[in-house]
Amino acid sequence: MNPFAWLFSVVALEAVTICRSAIKRSSQSENKVSKDLLRVYMELGSLLSLPGYKSELYEAERMHRFALQGFTRIFGPEHPTTLYSTYKLAMTLSKKGDKKGAEELYLLVCKGRERILGLTHPDTISSITNFQAFLNGIKCASQSALEECRLLSERALEACEKVHGVGHSLTGRLVESRERENRLVQYRKRRK
Repeated sequence: MNPFAWLFSVVALEAVTICRSAIKRSSQSENKVSKDLLRVYMELGSLLSLPGYKSELYEAERMHRFALQGFTRIFGPEHPTTLYSTYKLAMTLSKKGDKKGAEELYLLVCKGRERILGLTHPDTISSITNFQAFLNGIKCASQSALEECRLLSERALEACEKVHGVGHSLTGRLVESRERENRLVQYRKRRK
């Protein structure tokens, strides 16, 4: 076994224990749910979504949904923290096999970040490229989601080229993502 993998699994196990302990302590006190506690729920959900915790995906989803509801109540649906929590839930749903649910949330995050942060913000670019990778990785992606993602990607690429220039790393990420998508489309056409 890779020594780093062993160390990572020990650290992840300790982090899960700490998060569960913090949640248990907070549930025993009658305080209202704080932003920090919601972050603990979100991080526990992320930890339980790691490959070594495959059997914990339902609990991970529950943690993410709780955090998302709290962030939505505190900040509103389009706050960057709420959108990040939505993104984390989308990732967990994808790992769990709920492709339709994940697709809807990924699209929600992309559109929300575009409105709030703008097309050239690194978080927006990351959302778009991750959404493209997700859609390219599943065979049952809806045609409307593929088209929405393609249009988002084109607008983001155009905006990045204007704002950052052709040689900028964010522009490059979008170009690479588009090239991967084109190669996958060509591959699927050849297989038919």
